[in-house]
Amino acid sequence: MTEKISALRSLVSKLNAQYSGRFANAILGTAGLKVANMLLTVLTGVALARMLGPDNYGIYVFVFSVIAVINIPISAGLPVLVVREVAKYRCDGAWSKIKGLVAVSNYYLCAYLCFVTMAFYLYVDEVVENKVLVLSFGLLMLPFLGIASLRMAVLRGLNHAVLGQIPESLLRPLVLLSALVACYIFAYEVDPMVALQANLLAVFVAFVLGIYFLIRVTPTSVKNSQPEYELGRWTKSLLPLMMFAVLKNVDLQVSYLFLSVLSTNTEVALFRVAMQGAILISLALSILNVVLAPYVVKFHHSNDINALKLIVRRSVNAAFIFGLCLFSFFCLFSEALLNLVFGKDYNDASVVLLILSFGQLVNVAMGSVALVINMTGNERYSYQAMAIGLITNISLSYWLVPEYGAQGAAVGALLSIVIWNVVLAIVVYRKIGIKTWFGRMADV
Repeated sequence: MTEKISALRSLVSKLNAQYSGRFANAILGTAGLKVANMLLTVLTGVALARMLGPDNYGIYVFVFSVIAVINIPISAGLPVLVVREVAKYRCDGAWSKIKGLVAVSNYYLCAYLCFVTMAFYLYVDEVVENKVLVLSFGLLMLPFLGIASLRMAVLRGLNHAVLGQIPESLLRPLVLLSALVACYIFAYEVDPMVALQANLLAVFVAFVLGIYFLIRVTPTSVKNSQPEYELGRWTKSLLPLMMFAVLKNVDLQVSYLFLSVLSTNTEVALFRVAMQGAILISLALSILNVVLAPYVVKFHHSNDINALKLIVRRSVNAAFIFGLCLFSFFCLFSEALLNLVFGKDYNDASVVLLILSFGQLVNVAMGSVALVINMTGNERYSYQAMAIGLITNISLSYWLVPEYGAQGAAVGALLSIVIWNVVLAIVVYRKIGIKTWFGRMADV
């Protein structure tokens, strides 16, 4: 036991000397950007809602909902693959494969956007009628959004996580808010088209800065190399990663679907409000995951399992302490908090908030299971575990929502989170030998 503790201390000292400064700076930078993005998003949301009014704001939300759905084949899976492969190739010095991966990703993006454009102009008249013009303008953002997601993934893989987030997390909402403020100062009427034009401006400015960052930090070896391709392996990995992302998105939305069909609009609102609070429990883990990804790839690829165990355990412990403090706060003051922020009409969301918060606390306690499983090439297990969780959520929601409303939906969401997290934690331990869950450092 004494030898194990001594070895652990030696490993901690080694990691602190090599990585702690950069890792800590990346975490602090990501946390700062996350908070700034949340604040700017709230301010722009309030400004848009007030300036557009309910009807026009509904059109605006519709356009972005369509864009989000269309963007799924780009945002679901591909960025995760790019982060993992770029980080691995960076460790190996395989610069030509990084260039080949980026090239193939861009070809895929162009092909998909051509397909979307043709499908839109062939069938959109039958679907959205009077919203064609604003939707057409909104779709102009798709190329910039797609390239932005790939650019962020490449920068994360190159271990520039903070730099990769600045354009989208900070500059884009700041430009949008500035444009709305300018419209207000000069008494310029804002309708859905103007709002989308402001968004397009913000997306374009962020796009330009992001490309500048990418050009600036891309190694000269990548720029001067001839692209090499591993199409078979990339495709084989991409499909399960996409399935995992799609299933996770469906799992997040299935509760709203069952509440809308089998319960009342009030229950939908209660669940929505509770979910907005509960998701804060996993805020620290989501911040750490952004920074952690290239380190997981590096340590696994170099077979430095002890370093991988240590960095994963330290991350989950820090995230769990934050989540536990926030969960305890919700347990004591949930009703008062809901009344203060949303009003007394939402006091009934208190129990729902606690159920969902406990699920998120379990999510945090199990650690970065999905990240580790996907970054170590075991992605086929992630979508299988998520499928089990989704089936559980659907079954319980169908059974519980008609009688218990938002509380029943929360139970379904809770068990779904617990099941897929526990399954993946077991898989990670058996396949890689890592205990991702919260625990003593001596037990790594």
